[in-house]
Amino acid sequence: MIILTLITLALGVPAYWLALRYNMHMFQLNTYKIGEQGEWIKKNFHMQWILVFAMALGFVSMLLSMVKSTAVNVIFTLLIWFTLAVIILVYRLMVEMSSKKPLVFTPRVKRMTGTIFFLTFIMLAAPVVVGLTTKKEMTEGAMMALNGFLLWLVGSQLFMNMFANVINSPVELNINNHYLNDAKRILAENPDLTVIGVTGSYGKTSVKFYLETLLKAKYSVLATPESYNTPMGIVITIRKYLRRSHEVFICEMGARYVGEIKEVCDIAHPKHGIITSIGPQHLDTFESMTNIQMTKFELADALPEGGMLFLNADNEYINEQLEYVNSKEGDVSPAYNSPVMYHAEGASSGYYASDVKLTAHGTTFTAHSPDGES
Repeated sequence: MIILTLITLALGVPAYWLALRYNMHMFQLNTYKIGEQGEWIKKNFHMQWILVFAMALGFVSMLLSMVKSTAVNVIFTLLIWFTLAVIILVYRLMVEMSSKKPLVFTPRVKRMTGTIFFLTFIMLAAPVVVGLTTKKEMTEGAMMALNGFLLWLVGSQLFMNMFANVINSPVELNINNHYLNDAKRILAENPDLTVIGVTGSYGKTSVKFYLETLLKAKYSVLATPESYNTPMGIVITIRKYLRRSHEVFICEMGARYVGEIKEVCDIAHPKHGIITSIGPQHLDTFESMTNIQMTKFELADALPEGGMLFLNADNEYINEQLEYVNSKEGDVSPAYNSPVMYHAEGASSGYYASDVKLTAHGTTFTAHSPDGES
């Protein structure tokens, strides 16, 4: 009997880890938001139905362990082994094929993983201890129940990260507040730093790197690395990389919900802002184009007196939102008074490009300014 359980463990441990790792990765990509992770699971259920099947089979195995039948025990033990083997194969492939952005074992991920391990240990230890203290040796039925429970634990990795996140939430809140206040302190100690916010549905990462390359010719520049565009990603950038010698901080600002750009602006306090584009990106979380437009323009709303707002004049949603803001009564950001509008090729006013050519040596174009300079 013990040998059978050891075989289940040999299959169960890698299956457990692969399922845990994959779902933790998706949870990280969904920015640790339980609602978003739940929606993602619904949309991608066809990829993970095997874990739901594992939970169901494990539960049925535990129920049938009370039936004293060697044939039933053998059949369900073989089914458990087969299911675990399939999970190993499927999730090994899914881990290899998952997003181009790999799982990062951040302190938060490590804390959640530790919580999951602790819960697993408690759930495993309890039935084993009860079984060994009530009987001198594990019966055939008890072994089948334990095997079923092991399978159920593997299947539960579909949602266990969300459960661990809820348990850890008070700790995470305190840690985040500490990091946030520390980042604000660092920024306050750099009063001469010019912060440039870059947001948009598309193109913000590219524009950030173009701008960084241009400004580095004259200034000491820090830009948020890769796609560190969430509040905590920006906090990490400030705490880890910002130095007193930096003169310009280019801050990429991403959002999936209304208010998230404002949240970033409240941390970084940008002086200038660029809105590259507005489109139906993350429409599932924003729910409407109006919400997307309002959120992207939270950057413009945050700019101070003397700040410059750069807008893509070829984007219909940007023009529509700018017209709406200008038609409103009441106070608006002074940046709306004279935004810098730029166009792609084909325009003849404002800032625009012409003679755009893409060659093996790079892209060339002629830039034109409103005063006629080219």
